Amino acid sequence: MKNEQQYPIDVKIGVKPVVIVPEVIPRKLGEQPVSRQQTQRRGDEAAKELRQKLTAEARVLNPAVIESRKDLEGLKADLQETDVYWVLGAGRGRAMHILELARRYLKPLIGGGGVGLPPFLRSRNLEAYVSLDNELISLMKVRKAIEQTKGLVVASRRIPSCLSSAWDLEEIETRLKMGFEFVSDEMFFDEMNQVNQEEAQELADELISGAEEVHFDRKYITKSTSMYLAAKSLMDEYGCNALAVRCCEHPFLDLEIEHETTPCLALVLMNDQGLPASCQGDISALITTMMLIYTSKKSVFIGNIGIPSQEENLISINHSVPGLKMDGIKEPRLPYSLYSFGVVDWGTAVYVDMMKGKEKEVTVARVDPLVKKLLVTKGEVIKSFPVEKHCKQMTHIKVPDAAGFLHRAYTDYGAHVTAVYGDYTHELRKLADLINIEVEFI
Repeated sequence: MKNEQQYPIDVKIGVKPVVIVPEVIPRKLGEQPVSRQQTQRRGDEAAKELRQKLTAEARVLNPAVIESRKDLEGLKADLQETDVYWVLGAGRGRAMHILELARRYLKPLIGGGGVGLPPFLRSRNLEAYVSLDNELISLMKVRKAIEQTKGLVVASRRIPSCLSSAWDLEEIETRLKMGFEFVSDEMFFDEMNQVNQEEAQELADELISGAEEVHFDRKYITKSTSMYLAAKSLMDEYGCNALAVRCCEHPFLDLEIEHETTPCLALVLMNDQGLPASCQGDISALITTMMLIYTSKKSVFIGNIGIPSQEENLISINHSVPGLKMDGIKEPRLPYSLYSFGVVDWGTAVYVDMMKGKEKEVTVARVDPLVKKLLVTKGEVIKSFPVEKHCKQMTHIKVPDAAGFLHRAYTDYGAHVTAVYGDYTHELRKLADLINIEVEFI
């Protein structure tokens, strides 16, 4: 059964309305005291309106009235479900309750009727916003999804085969509040050897029946689906919902050769479910993939970049990890074919005709090895084709400045980029601000 922890893409933002009553009613100014019952009714009416206004990404909780420290203490009952407090009443005589609410629970506060709540709190390094809308909810949902992500890293050594990968995982865990677990290459393949072969064959047959073309033997596809099922089993065991596999290097490469399989198909199937996955132990690619999947609710294409034509401002992305659900996690698969890995006769590689997606516009991005900067460009898919004796998927994208993007990627970010259908430059700019990452647009 799906739940938010297993599938962070499904998280909701818990909004707790709070009506703050002034500590002292300034009667000399002619104001009349309001009963607690009247205040509660106001909160109930506001919550009802909010439920109608916000998308299904929000869960509006029952409102609370705050008159005293005792009322603040009572908010603990909903603390696990609360992601943000929506404040009604933030004017004269309410400052101490607002400040204590923000400091005690360290949740964002939103609202306040335009009387200075955000600068009051933000100047004290407390998170606050002027208004509550669906864009802010969506951004907070992505941040929460990142915080609820735990990546399973398959690696016998903690140095990734992708040299430009993020490497200070403890710092990333502290700053982004995500997590990581490690299993060895040997443990991963031992798990693969224990997979139910009937289940692996059933999945292989389902993929074969849906493919436009199949260019190699069914037994190798079954080996790849066995690897996928092994990954899922270990992720469940360690409470993980993302995956990075340190492939293409010893000892993993030796085990790939022995078992005649590669992790490419497993990574494709993970991304198609909204479970971010990357190859070569590339944590930067994994985090970029998380950001794009959680923002777009679409699968992605991870690959190496090049420039087939500088004059035409074309970049190429080449790899064997294209998404089948790039039109949307809940949309039908794109047309695809199954090949061997390329340089060998085994290892399932998926080819997707990216010209057949609903959109041609794409966003391409990558975070740097410190996960403090995000490189972004957008462009249009103009060509998609399979290549021989190499990673199968090749896609050409026309961008504003191919040479500039490649130079910045190679200099400070890395060659593995992630592409998603659609223009998400605005959302990524806003998200980066929310999680304190600098954005560089090319």
